[in-house]
Amino acid sequence: MNRTRISIMIVLTLIGGAAVGIALAKKPVVEPDVYVGKTPDQAAEALLKVAEGLTGNGSWETIAVARVYYLSGQGAQAEALLEPVLSSPKAGASDWLRAGRLYFEVGEWDKAEAAFAQVLKLEPKNGDMRADVGAYYNLHGDREKAEELFGESFGAGTTMRAALAAAGSYVGVPPRKR
Repeated sequence: MNRTRISIMIVLTLIGGAAVGIALAKKPVVEPDVYVGKTPDQAAEALLKVAEGLTGNGSWETIAVARVYYLSGQGAQAEALLEPVLSSPKAGASDWLRAGRLYFEVGEWDKAEAAFAQVLKLEPKNGDMRADVGAYYNLHGDREKAEELFGESFGAGTTMRAALAAAGSYVGVPPRKR
């Protein structure tokens, strides 16, 4: 009986190791000629294409790539990446929070506010997320809405993260990214 268990464990370990090896082997190697000697825009564009290929259709990874496009002035490319993520039935509150943070960062308050509304709708009892959203309202100058959300957040039992998000917003510090 023990030999059988040991044999099974060895086989499973070998299979797991092989799977990890295969996964690691599939990662592309970025050759220096992709970015060396290129203009900053050319290097960034080439590396962003590599990053897009590495997202694996992950939502936060895709939003991270969209962020670089947006901040580099390529809003249309960013939106093309964000649209499928946010229109997916699988889009969760954390996806909407990341998108709202991005929109806030690029000065698109109407889009940020709409994204934050989705966060509140999807996670109505999550105090930390309410505090994060409240912090963005405070940073945007809507202290009344911010303090309403802080009160709802703290009423659910205050966490250090919620208190920190609220505190930071009063002195211009956005919530920590997760």
